[in-house]
Amino acid sequence: MLSNDVQKRKRAMKIASAIGSIEGVPVSEKTKQLYLKWVNGEINEEQVISALYQKHRKAVL
Repeated sequence: MLSNDVQKRKRAMKIASAIGSIEGVPVSEKTKQLYLKWVNGEINEEQVISALYQKHRKAVL
């Protein structure tokens, strides 16, 4: 993956975490690890979305 892509993903991860903190919903360690896999190109956007959906779906049910 290009260094520029990694930098953009890191910035997006920081923004998402900051928004969660502002809203009073801190990002869990499991979610941070998921984000890091995405930042490093180990998983794609669809896999992140799917994993987060499954995680939160289980929490609601």
